[in-house]
Amino acid sequence: LIAFLGAPRVAYRRLRARPVAASEPDAVSVLLLGDTGDVDLFMRAAAEDRAASLRVVGLLTPTARQTGRVIQGQQILGTVAELGTTLDRMRDEGRLPDMLVIASPDPDNAILTMAVAQADRLGLKVRRAPRPTALDTETGPRSVELKPDAIEDLLNRRQVPLDRDGM
Repeated sequence: LIAFLGAPRVAYRRLRARPVAASEPDAVSVLLLGDTGDVDLFMRAAAEDRAASLRVVGLLTPTARQTGRVIQGQQILGTVAELGTTLDRMRDEGRLPDMLVIASPDPDNAILTMAVAQADRLGLKVRRAPRPTALDTETGPRSVELKPDAIEDLLNRRQVPLDRDGM
């Protein structure tokens, strides 16, 4: 009875899950930065999105106590503060990612500044993942759309309306 009830579910999940092959020519390699919950949710949504061809090559979290853990087959390489040394090590090993993706919905300004500086140094793109509510896979698959960071976020300023003199 367990086999008859469980086998169709397991088969359906295996057919539905599509890991991106490393040999796929259009797969974009990404290094994810963020909390473990946000990273896990992003990876689940990206795996279910057939249009997104992202290949995660590593994870960086805010705290050092999670270094070495594995989330969905990807190892946490270190902390976000170690981004520069991690990217240098990956470059030396010949596996530098194409893009940095910030998975946290509201990252600190210091994290954004550091990510942009390191990406600019190595010629990488920086993108921000959509909010976790937009990635909710329980309500059905949605496409994962990475967006560039706004300059207002990097400067930690909001747009202010001009006064009547235009200044």
